[in-house]
Amino acid sequence: MKIEMNARKYTVIDIGLAVWVALLFLLSRGYIFNSGDTVEPLLLVYHALDPSLYASDLYVSAAKDIFTVRYYFVHLIVFLGKYVGVASVCFWGTFLSLFFSTLGLIKVSKLLCEQRWTAYLVPFLLSFIFLNWTIGGNVIQYNLFIPSNVAKAMSIWGFYFLIQKRYLTSAMLIGVAGLFQILVSLQLAILILGFFIIRLQFKSIWVWGLGWFVFVSPMLVPILYRQFGVQVNPKDLTNFYHLLYEFRNPQHYLPHLFPVKDYLKLTILLFGGMMSWVFLAPKSQKFVFTFGGLIILGLLSYTLLLEVFKVDAIGKLQFFKTTLWLNAICVIGISLILEQILSRFVSKPIIVLLAFILPLGWMLKDHFLHQVPIAFDHRSEEQLELSDIHLWAKKHTDLDAVFSTFVRDESFECESQRTVFSMLPPIIHEPWFLEEWYQRFHLQYGVVDTIYDLHKMRQMADQYYDSGLWIGAVGPDYFVMPKGKSFEHAVVVFTTRHFELLQNLKADRKHKK
Repeated sequence: MKIEMNARKYTVIDIGLAVWVALLFLLSRGYIFNSGDTVEPLLLVYHALDPSLYASDLYVSAAKDIFTVRYYFVHLIVFLGKYVGVASVCFWGTFLSLFFSTLGLIKVSKLLCEQRWTAYLVPFLLSFIFLNWTIGGNVIQYNLFIPSNVAKAMSIWGFYFLIQKRYLTSAMLIGVAGLFQILVSLQLAILILGFFIIRLQFKSIWVWGLGWFVFVSPMLVPILYRQFGVQVNPKDLTNFYHLLYEFRNPQHYLPHLFPVKDYLKLTILLFGGMMSWVFLAPKSQKFVFTFGGLIILGLLSYTLLLEVFKVDAIGKLQFFKTTLWLNAICVIGISLILEQILSRFVSKPIIVLLAFILPLGWMLKDHFLHQVPIAFDHRSEEQLELSDIHLWAKKHTDLDAVFSTFVRDESFECESQRTVFSMLPPIIHEPWFLEEWYQRFHLQYGVVDTIYDLHKMRQMADQYYDSGLWIGAVGPDYFVMPKGKSFEHAVVVFTTRHFELLQNLKADRKHKK
């Protein structure tokens, strides 16, 4: 595929738009810190910076001395956090990931669309309109600092250099991306090597493949050993796959558990996007169709192996994550259609101006119609109240105190820097950990492992938690409850408008291991 390029032209516009989109993305969606998926790496970060923290925490005790998929990410934050603070590292890491992803997408779009103005419409369409039009619960970028943000930003540039046939540079970037999120790197490696095989580029297979392996091996080799080199009882393994695929993460693994609307949305996007490549960018269609076809073939193979032939181990590949790349390819195609429509009414420089205006207009629309705040902090009143409890606990309770709180109160551990008896995140994806995690989770929240709907499971868990029936069995030192409830052998130590923190006078110290 020969593409004419003018790499330096419009560089200022490219950078300016990438900064603008990254900023508006965080202002319109809010920035998440110390909560959600950031909990898993940050608990290890805080423990590394202060080993006296989380001494009795199930996850930290298990993960601090073993090699995990978060190893390099955690150590990067620890290293930088010593100089500028963890909060700064995470915010700027999120912003820079968004910036480089957006800039990379502009560059990739320019190559594939033969330097058309289409490239400037892609960031708005992908980050604001079609962001969630994927299958399997993954998107191109998030509003929080997690390993996949870094990995996907690097991988987009790896894809950019792949199109330019700079294979070693591409392999290096995608290989290093694997040090942060191995699945992102491994999935792309499968697709790229498959592309070379179809094109009969056998020399490229060795050049790219060997280069990729050299850079990814510090993560790939130990993880493969931990996943497949350690003997596990078949019964334990079966239960592990059940807990991970169906109960804990039903949104990521099994295709039959994914929402039907997600399939419909991606199908519509796929049809529109691919048709545009046929008629509007014929020079790139062979490359795009080959790569897109490989993704679809991979999805079908993954589904057959996992759902029909019951090869449970293949689920660890989570191949439906690759629909985020299919989403990006189709969105670039949709932008070609949009440019064709707009160019009938406005000049091409106006299209660039629209690329800056449209994200702002989308954010303002959400602000005025749906009362979405324009701020980095989108926490609800409830979350802010709970945060007050977390900060009080950090200041006034013992380091080894064990707490209980709602499933939805995911920021407790990071903000309070205290241990909780059980929580949804974080987990380690191995049988020896997940079984104990489930036993604790069931004891505190009452839900059983036959609920294959994460939203429903969260609701049921918080309803059971509200009842307080678990207190005697769990025996925490402190627990959070809605205001106005009273419990035997418990006294209120801190109150907010709607919540109370209670101290359990008959705490069961046996859980402090």
